[in-house]
Amino acid sequence: MNDYQEKYEAALGAMLVRFNELEVKFTVIVSRALEIIGASHLYARDARYIKNIEKMEIAHKALNWPTLDYARMRRINVGRNRLAHGHLDRDQQTGEFSTIPANKKATGKNSGFMSIEDIESLTEEIRSALLEVADILPNAWFNEPEDVYSVALAQTKADLEALKRD
Repeated sequence: MNDYQEKYEAALGAMLVRFNELEVKFTVIVSRALEIIGASHLYARDARYIKNIEKMEIAHKALNWPTLDYARMRRINVGRNRLAHGHLDRDQQTGEFSTIPANKKATGKNSGFMSIEDIESLTEEIRSALLEVADILPNAWFNEPEDVYSVALAQTKADLEALKRD
């Protein structure tokens, strides 16, 4: 194993540890948000991360909670998937590294390539998202249904039910 591969593996491991922490805490928030607005039947413990983002973005409209950067949450998901489902490859003739994407539609030698610096940048994005999630967690733990914006509640439930059908 060479120095680049070791650094890549260390960066990848650090990113996955942070992502897992984000995913677990975010799942707690989604579960509780759906419970508070009376839509706990829409919670699925094994739901894909991106589905939870969609549910929470809709449910958030009915909650008096701090905001989340949902665009960032989606970017994090894309980066994590590129890394988790692709693999690092080394050209035996040139010694050059590339990330081979799992997505069969990706084309080009370095399509989806993520350098060590890119992975570290993604890890920092995840850390920032974790701070936002940490701001919301107390609301998930202590808010009661009467804290819900009743005006938005009916539309929020309808939007969540529509998402369920997709």
